[in-house]
Amino acid sequence: MRFSQPDASSLNKYLTVTDPVLNQVFDRADNTWKSLGSATNPAFVCAETSLGATSLYHVAIPLATISPNMTPRDIVVTMYTRAGGSPAPLTDTASVQNWALRVCAGQQVPNDPAGVPFEVDVTANLTTTMGTSMHLTAELRRNGVTVPLKTLDPAATCSLVVTQDATASAGARVAQFSMSTGDVGVTNASHRFEAEYASPGLASNRGFTAVATITAGGVTYTGSCKFTTY
Repeated sequence: MRFSQPDASSLNKYLTVTDPVLNQVFDRADNTWKSLGSATNPAFVCAETSLGATSLYHVAIPLATISPNMTPRDIVVTMYTRAGGSPAPLTDTASVQNWALRVCAGQQVPNDPAGVPFEVDVTANLTTTMGTSMHLTAELRRNGVTVPLKTLDPAATCSLVVTQDATASAGARVAQFSMSTGDVGVTNASHRFEAEYASPGLASNRGFTAVATITAGGVTYTGSCKFTTY
């Protein structure tokens, strides 16, 4: 992700990435988080592009390195003007503007706590029209792209619940069957959870809802799909 800011020409600019919750800075020397005083190389050095009387200072921050797993992290990106021969964020002048964002799995995600950074895509397929066996899949997606969950969090879990839709306007859903995280197992090589339920005994000519709950990086995501038997 590229960050940029205009300023006077011929300045030495760099960025730092901090986690204000943990009070740590990202150290490029070994790609770990440390206290600011113990970081060896916290600076992402900016390139300068002349705009005439001023310049644009810019640098790309590798979010996949900053946040490589499924645990959301709030970060603040700050631009500094280097005064001495090497970056010194404890004493260098910070820009008035900075950038606060939430990252997860190498991407910027909504930093509204109510925002949902990933969607759960669910499919439900019957092996016959009456459903003598049922095959279900669930995966995390972001902007229509499958999240490589097996790589980012091989310990991620998924559970499934199937209910029959109400048959009257004031009716309630009727539970059909559920599959625990142990029943579903881990993600496959395609980064999907896949499970089969034998003899679900679903009634014909009814509507049903399959709900998948995926937990990854300590965060729970839920999605559903509807299907009908005939």
